[in-house]
Amino acid sequence: MILKNVAGQGVFLFAYNSSGPVTGGAANITGYYSLDGGTATVFATANPTEISSTHMAGIYWQPLAQAETNGNAIAFEWTDSTAGVSIDPVLVLTSGSGVPVLLTETLAAARALDSIADTSLTLNDAFQCAVATVAGKQTTSGTTYTTKTPSTGTVLRTFTLDQNPNPNNRT
Repeated sequence: MILKNVAGQGVFLFAYNSSGPVTGGAANITGYYSLDGGTATVFATANPTEISSTHMAGIYWQPLAQAETNGNAIAFEWTDSTAGVSIDPVLVLTSGSGVPVLLTETLAAARALDSIADTSLTLNDAFQCAVATVAGKQTTSGTTYTTKTPSTGTVLRTFTLDQNPNPNNRT
């Protein structure tokens, strides 16, 4: 999952040829991205990093600048200057930044799936927030983030975010 307009992310890519994975080729790989069907733009970090030629042959990591994630639909494409090397494109739909903020909070004891009786954040709350986002049962208005149960639409939690956009904490 790529979060929209959030720094510190990246994507994996796999370089291969007719013989299998390609190792040692990071300097030969150049990547581009397109936000929402816009112009192809070279990555701020020109070349990806090879993960491990021994243990993860052909796997590379492309770090993404915050601006490279500021779209709803993003296409990532790489070329290799070595003949015969292929790298498949990566296509993603981004997600808002509110859910990961909730998932990083300290979690308390579990409770029933649709219970709204207590006020402590639980692992179940984090799960519900993730499901609510996928189901379209969450809203953000200014610094107020509200999640609803997917089954009934009952408000599960309302959080106050420290800032909008790109919150770091909730209360």
